Amino acid sequence: MGRSSVLADMASQDVTAAEFNKLDGVTVTTAQINAPTTLGVVTSANLSNSAIVYPTGHAIGSNRGIYGFSGDVSVGTTSEAWGPVVSLTLKKANANIYAFYDVHEFWWNGSFSAVFNVVYKSSSFTAAQGNTSHGGALLNQVTNGSGSAAKNNRYRWYGTYSNPLPYYIHVFNQHSLGNSAGDTYYFAPETICTNAAGFYPNYSGSSGSVTLNVMEIS
Repeated sequence: MGRSSVLADMASQDVTAAEFNKLDGVTVTTAQINAPTTLGVVTSANLSNSAIVYPTGHAIGSNRGIYGFSGDVSVGTTSEAWGPVVSLTLKKANANIYAFYDVHEFWWNGSFSAVFNVVYKSSSFTAAQGNTSHGGALLNQVTNGSGSAAKNNRYRWYGTYSNPLPYYIHVFNQHSLGNSAGDTYYFAPETICTNAAGFYPNYSGSSGSVTLNVMEIS
């Protein structure tokens, strides 16, 4: 058993510093015997402490939400939030976020494209069957264009198509969210289309659902 283990064991049995000195022959203070580790007492309340360094890519917070549609969802040329709104209390300032979601069935009719993203705000908002007045910012802002001209997470179609298989969208931020440690932010799926006639991110009516996962990454 190492000296540190002996120290810890004897301290737990109320052995004083003076008594330990007589046994060990080394001067040690009561504070040293009772001192915690250099990390301190790690609890969920202080995981944002700057003294704690997490491995790159480590998930330090997560939440998820599932929304069951009440009908089809159609989006046009205005940014529209839809599905669940997921809240996440952020551990670090200027957090790194990775979000992904899946939907059961989509549909379109025409020659156009749609861009998928996630929107976020520091205050709660609604999404559900669709909200074009969400007021949120795009999580992925590296779009090589804006709005319906964006390139990232773009799906482009020609003709009419409906697919009962699920599709998956992965989004992360490469800009500063501007948050402080301990802030709660809110996230929801978002889509915009190049055609006013619309694209349906959900075309399975009330049988469809969407699951949004949001993680804070160190």
